[in-house]
Parts: sequence; C-alpha cells; structure tokens
Amino acid sequence: MDYYLTRRDKLRRAVKKAGADALLVTNFTNVTYLSGFSGDD
Repeated sequence: MDYYLTRRDKLRRAVKKAGADALLVTNFTNVTYLSGFSGDD
C-alpha cells in the first residue's frame, strides 16, 4: 500500500469538498507527510 498516495487522495477529496481550487503546502513536516520527500538521499 502506498501510504503517501492514500494521504494525497484523502487531501484531494477534502479540498474538493471545501470548494477550493488548490492547496499550497509549505510546511516541511506536512510536505514530508504527504509525499515522503525528506531532502535526504
């Protein structure tokens, strides 16, 4: 199971339900939570 894909799908549904066109995620902890990106190799 891809946890990051599941998290992003859940977020997409919440953004759509809220009627927003987009969401800007800038907090590093949240970016890591949603994508797995840590900046490390």
